[in-house]
Amino acid sequence: MKKNLITILISLSIAIFFAGCTENKIQDKSVGVKPQLSAKHVTTTSHNPHNNSLNLQNKTAVKNAYNVTKLIHSYPINNNTKSLINSKLDNGEEFIRTFNTIKSSIIKNDKKTISDYINYPITVYVNNTAKVINNSKEFIANYDNIITPRVKTALIKQQLNNINITSNGIKIGNGEVWLGLINNGKHEYGISSINNK
Repeated sequence: MKKNLITILISLSIAIFFAGCTENKIQDKSVGVKPQLSAKHVTTTSHNPHNNSLNLQNKTAVKNAYNVTKLIHSYPINNNTKSLINSKLDNGEEFIRTFNTIKSSIIKNDKKTISDYINYPITVYVNNTAKVINNSKEFIANYDNIITPRVKTALIKQQLNNINITSNGIKIGNGEVWLGLINNGKHEYGISSINNK
């Protein structure tokens, strides 16, 4: 039930986020917004309201889902940021979509989607040993060793308004991840380097 509740809240949050988007402006709809499903509602509708551990789990699930909702909505973009990105990249709009997709996929732990945005082959560290990952299947199999908590945190915390676009690519965090033009046949922009050691 906890997993289903979180999945539903994430899906609703994404739908609400994209419903608030217009062609020219992305608005942050999370300011002052509380989740629609309160902890009280969840605990009173649980199958066994006398089971305190279940009620505590449900309250924690709602709190965690709200935190994920805040993270999903934490990357609005203003017109100045959009203009700056467009001035530095050939297809800034596509980069913004790619960045938002990668960030949402990291939050949801969507290994398949993230693997589609990798520029293969990519060299990463698996169990403190450099390893070349040649395709999506190898990436997914090694995902938990590649997307470490440090890498995940860097991607989640990165905001578009302070992104570092250099001649070497787009730096995420302190260089834990680099995005850039890729030629994997699926996407124009993607992950070109992961520094997970």
